[in-house]
Amino acid sequence: MTKLKLSILTITTFILSSIILISCSENDDVNYTNELKTSGTLIFDKGNNKFSLKSNKNKLENTSEHTAELSFISENPIPEFDTNEGLENYLKTNSSNINGTILLKIDEEIVYESIIVNGEKMNSTENDKLYLKKEYPCNYEGIRQCTRDRIDDLNWFDTTLCIIEGFACVANNFVSCGVDNC
Repeated sequence: MTKLKLSILTITTFILSSIILISCSENDDVNYTNELKTSGTLIFDKGNNKFSLKSNKNKLENTSEHTAELSFISENPIPEFDTNEGLENYLKTNSSNINGTILLKIDEEIVYESIIVNGEKMNSTENDKLYLKKEYPCNYEGIRQCTRDRIDDLNWFDTTLCIIEGFACVANNFVSCGVDNC
């Protein structure tokens, strides 16, 4: 009988230990992504050379819609977080290990690309004619150039924060360039 009690006690201890170990183990259900992205549609009013997020239905014939997308494509997976603050803290903590590409696309055309290596911008390429600052023409092309240059002026961390904040950050750059140059 003692062998039976000892066997039952051993099996019970093993089962309870297994349950405790399994329930206390770290949760490995973390999702990862290689891309942070924000995008939306902007309306360009050809009459007053300004961008907005909403169109005036009375001026539809004098407006054009443009899609804009700002993204960061990471070479290494980035954990997904429930809050922007969690992602921001992760990027700050791991800044020297961040590698990837920042892209600005307007109407599916890449107008700006910057390579990030170990948390530093290495180079950037633009697909348009450059203008001297404050000498952008007051038209769609000039405002587009100004917006691209403003995003280029941001460091990689501020650009990534702009993506995290959402499309309003990108739209604000378009609107601000219209105000400054028209």
